[in-house]
Amino acid sequence: LMVVLVGDNGEIRRSIDSGGNWTLTTLAGNPALRAVEMVDGSICYAVGDNGTIVKTTDGAQNFATQTSGTTEHLNAVRFRDANNGWAAGNNGVLLKTVDGGTNWTALGIMTTTSATSGSFPWLVDGPPSTRGRVRVSWATDSSVSDISGANFRILSQITVTTPNTALSWA
Repeated sequence: LMVVLVGDNGEIRRSIDSGGNWTLTTLAGNPALRAVEMVDGSICYAVGDNGTIVKTTDGAQNFATQTSGTTEHLNAVRFRDANNGWAAGNNGVLLKTVDGGTNWTALGIMTTTSATSGSFPWLVDGPPSTRGRVRVSWATDSSVSDISGANFRILSQITVTTPNTALSWA
């Protein structure tokens, strides 16, 4: 079983024997890394401070930096498969890739200065679904979190019926 851990000073620790022995890799520039996601036995992503995103395709032996387009600290990364993934960070930053991280697109960013003073508009992107949910968590304490209590739908297109009728965007 391969295990990958990330931490401060650009440190990435890798074990291929369930934690019996560890190999240390240190990224150039020593960015603090905050989250890691193993997609499969070869592909792994890590995210961290100043918009850092790195990817490996060789089982966490060598990492290549990807361009996130943000300088916000990234705190979470999740992938549905080798190509489709999301990274989330401070101030409501939400990024998405559909090409394995070659390009990252901002889906939303906080537009207010305080989490209690306004709303967070995000473009919801993904496959159509009737089981969409929103999960929020505190960046500095992941035990403080909540998830929406009801599902919402993600549609493949919308139809505007007012003021003009039957205009569709796909």
